[in-house]
Amino acid sequence: MTMLTKEITDNSNKFSRWTIQSILDGVQKMRFTFVQRHDGSATTHKVVGTSAVATTAFAKQINLNVPNCWAVLKDVIEAVVATDDNTGEYLYVKEPSQINYRLMKMIEEELSEADEDSDENDDGL
Repeated sequence: MTMLTKEITDNSNKFSRWTIQSILDGVQKMRFTFVQRHDGSATTHKVVGTSAVATTAFAKQINLNVPNCWAVLKDVIEAVVATDDNTGEYLYVKEPSQINYRLMKMIEEELSEADEDSDENDDGL
């Protein structure tokens, strides 16, 4: 179980996302399997441990506030519905040093500059 605890600590956002997806899908029990590379190979792996836990119990264990998840979704939807201009790209950002979030429209100049910057930094990969 210590393996799972360390992974939850290191990857809390992933575990929260997987847990809320499981709750939305009606999954009763989540199973985690831990693997490691076999003899340094990138293609072969071996199972080093598994853990199964009830979804709702796991949500409590990682302090996932499910009603708060619905409140966040509601806030995002309300922000999108309240926009006057339905075209373009937007960012949903947190106000610095405040608890409020805001939907901000990206300006076309910023978008083209970002594309140019990514082209300049492209090393052919």
